[in-house]
Amino acid sequence: MPYLIKQCHTSKEKGECFSIRCYPWGKEYTPETTGSFLLLEGQGFLLQMQCLENHPTAHYYKNSDPVHKDSCMEAFIDFFPQSGKGYINFEINANGAMKCSIGTQRNSPEHPRYYFEKEGISVPRPRVCIEDDRWELSLLIPLSFLKTAYGRDDFAPGQVLRGNFHKCGEETPIPHFGTLFPVSSPSPDFHRPEDFGELIIR
Repeated sequence: MPYLIKQCHTSKEKGECFSIRCYPWGKEYTPETTGSFLLLEGQGFLLQMQCLENHPTAHYYKNSDPVHKDSCMEAFIDFFPQSGKGYINFEINANGAMKCSIGTQRNSPEHPRYYFEKEGISVPRPRVCIEDDRWELSLLIPLSFLKTAYGRDDFAPGQVLRGNFHKCGEETPIPHFGTLFPVSSPSPDFHRPEDFGELIIR
């Protein structure tokens, strides 16, 4: 079932809620994680996520650090699937450190990913709030950033993006890997665009 992206005038409007409930590689620890993904008219896309988790593991502080080893919430989005440029990964820990790059699959010599900050391109800055029993993030992905990444920033009702949303922690007390859309891999792997679901602008 596709996720519907609501177009909004302000960030105070509520979008379609998603819930990460698919933990295909172990169910010992499955923290409740929810979120929404909006299109703010004239601004960009707003990602908001919340995880019911006490004391999230957060060892890394710098962008491009391996934040997926910490308690981490993520969005992998291909904003223009027909472009062939691939998907952008937004991986964020509770310190607000973010790993962000674009490419068609996991980074490799044959298929290198483009790391924006290493090329001198500023990336969006997430806001993180930690409370006693949960932590939350908010990330505005500006249209100008998408224009830099894809060479275009035009979005309209009915347009189909592809992606997935994740909650993970590779080196947390209990390693865990959750997704919104199912992933058909025998071991944890989020870099699988073939398993992305449809995200439709309504």
